[in-house]
Amino acid sequence: MDIMSADDEYGVVKFFRADLGYGFIYSDHGGNDIYLHRKQILPGTNLESGSRVKYELKHGAVNDKLWAKNVRSV
Repeated sequence: MDIMSADDEYGVVKFFRADLGYGFIYSDHGGNDIYLHRKQILPGTNLESGSRVKYELKHGAVNDKLWAKNVRSV
């Protein structure tokens, strides 16, 4: 059974450039796109545009922009 933590969010990959190691997620809640870095993708997760994902939402330390952590496919 998969239990969702209070920090879990859901969305869809807007695009992901594996060659550059980054992309963006459309959040199910709307608003600004969420930044996605390859280091935050959990092992065994393959991403492409349109992939449905679950992730933890974090704020950047410098610019307070939103980014995804512990990204995995759903």
